[in-house]
Amino acid sequence: NMIGEGMSCALHSGAISGEAVVEARLRNRPVQEMYRQMIALSWRDRTKVLRDMWRFVVLYKEFNWGRQIVRAALERPWLGGYSMQRWR
Repeated sequence: NMIGEGMSCALHSGAISGEAVVEARLRNRPVQEMYRQMIALSWRDRTKVLRDMWRFVVLYKEFNWGRQIVRAALERPWLGGYSMQRWR
């Protein structure tokens, strides 16, 4: 979650996981296939998410946090984790 609140995301993901198990059993399909279908975003939804992320970053530009937020968001997929150097 881009504002750092993870409990609601964990609860939502858990609920979807449970629904995926039920659907998979009813349809005789792999659970992961059902889960991925349930969490897939349409292109319209993806555009909305990107727009909201941009607005979030712009909101903090006056504090010079925007670049830091973007850098941290890109570190994980590119480097496989976060740099611990700034925390030492």
